Amino acid sequence: MADEDDEGGGGAPAWMATFADLMSLLMCFFVLLLAFSEMDLQKYKQVAGSMREAFGVQRKIFAKETPMGTSFVAREFSPGKPDDSPINKTITGTTSTRQMWLDVKKEGKPLGDSGAGNNEKGALGKRTSDYSKAGTAGQSQSQGVEGTSAKQSVVKQMVEQSAQKSAQLDAEMIKEELEDEIDQGLIDIIREGRKVVIRIQEKGSFNPGSAKLLAPYGAVLRKVSLLLQTIEGRIKVAGHTDNVKLRRGKYRSNLELSAARSVSVVEKLLESGKVDKKRVMVEGYGPYRPLANNNSREGRALNRRVEIIIVKGQDIEIDDDEI
Repeated sequence: MADEDDEGGGGAPAWMATFADLMSLLMCFFVLLLAFSEMDLQKYKQVAGSMREAFGVQRKIFAKETPMGTSFVAREFSPGKPDDSPINKTITGTTSTRQMWLDVKKEGKPLGDSGAGNNEKGALGKRTSDYSKAGTAGQSQSQGVEGTSAKQSVVKQMVEQSAQKSAQLDAEMIKEELEDEIDQGLIDIIREGRKVVIRIQEKGSFNPGSAKLLAPYGAVLRKVSLLLQTIEGRIKVAGHTDNVKLRRGKYRSNLELSAARSVSVVEKLLESGKVDKKRVMVEGYGPYRPLANNNSREGRALNRRVEIIIVKGQDIEIDDDEI
């Protein structure tokens, strides 16, 4: 009976001692591994960042933080409070299309010019009003910078077309008023885009090598001055000569002679005091912008000229090479 009681006593089974020894050895083994291990913080940060992005966990990890003895999963993938998602905002321009049209409407009348023809003002006013309404209606549909740029491009195109139409009407009116002078070959009227060119030939206007206007031609310029009072736009007076060098006289070169002739024409145009001086610009090009070949007598005669150029439109860029 004594042997049976010893075998069936309350002690632990024999295999438990072996199991406990194994667990102790395993624990010691892992403790040694942890003690001898080295932590690469940079690589650890990269791995943790990649896993955080993959699982969508929004948490900042600084390189100075040292891994603590906590659960890797609990520390890196615990739910956190997400930040607000960024919202892309589109800021539209504040340029008012209607205001732009109002500015365009002002451009047709030069500063200080109070004499505009009634017929032309009515026609230009109606066109400008129609374009202003179109610009106001399109304002509600413009979105962002690209929309505003597209509208401005359309506006410029419409203003350009309006200026060209106005130049065409002015050219026709000038031709009717100066029909006799045109028939006599004293002047020519040319319309180039939104410019009206009154071309004064040297014939009957200046003596060779001189910038003094001949008396009969003063009457022609006084008539032109009256027309300029009723026409809107800037006025450029440009002198031109041939390429024959000046042998003697008060002018050193053809360039100086062309500028002097332009000044003489401008003085005659402003003699009445009705044309605003702010509208007028004097230019001299000498032989550098010929109309014909200077090798012939006829070509040189065409190149000796003074041009009165009426430019329609104030805010549209002008390429001086085209004038």
